[in-house]
Amino acid sequence: MTPEDWVSEFESGNLSSYGLIEAFGRFDSWVVGIEKLDSGGFIPLVWKDEEGHSFLNIYSKNEYMDVYANVYGKEFFPELYLKLPGHWIFQNIPSGIDYLNIDPESEHTIHYKKHQFHVLEEIGRMLEIDLPMRRILQTPLADFPKIQDEFLQLRDYKKYYLVLSDSKIPLAPDDNGRKLIPVFTSQLAAKLFMDWLEKVQGVRNLESILHKGRELFARVQNSKADGIAFNCSGPITPCGFVIDIAKMVIAIK
Repeated sequence: MTPEDWVSEFESGNLSSYGLIEAFGRFDSWVVGIEKLDSGGFIPLVWKDEEGHSFLNIYSKNEYMDVYANVYGKEFFPELYLKLPGHWIFQNIPSGIDYLNIDPESEHTIHYKKHQFHVLEEIGRMLEIDLPMRRILQTPLADFPKIQDEFLQLRDYKKYYLVLSDSKIPLAPDDNGRKLIPVFTSQLAAKLFMDWLEKVQGVRNLESILHKGRELFARVQNSKADGIAFNCSGPITPCGFVIDIAKMVIAIK
């Protein structure tokens, strides 16, 4: 599917607002105007409108840059641009801007405002660790020695959360009756699970505890649970492993 398709699904009610952000974050070819730095790096190019509001435009196709420049003038066509993954953009939105515009002036334009940026950033960070998780899932066991970097990324991630109720870990929901430890890669994901526990299950005295990767996997590696469910309540698509993944991560040197 394309960004146009995702917006259509969102507008028809078949894709949630979180689902739309996740889809945008997984798209790895956003065209973004850039400004080179003296250090050799770059930053996304920020524009200003007539009212003084600053904004960042990103495009799913080069042709949408032409559409925007035809409406507002060629000065809005960036001299330099790169293709960048959505999850990186969401984590690097320039400070102080008011809007992030996706394919502006197209038939499927989406605008995100300043108060929504923290959600974009959080989902962007979640996707950055979700990608190596899914590469591990797609790799045969015999080929695990070839993907040591992915295991290192899981170990070195510093923003895992466990949800506790009276110092115990409530299990993630599972239609097959498996015992799954719910782990969350952002505070937003933990909160969504806590909301479900309170409103649907009537669980009280909940708290979320931050863990670094080494600490988390060491804590759960000897559990009698069947597996780990990452982000079982969203906001991105859940991801699951057998419990032995914890020992594999800890064993990485």
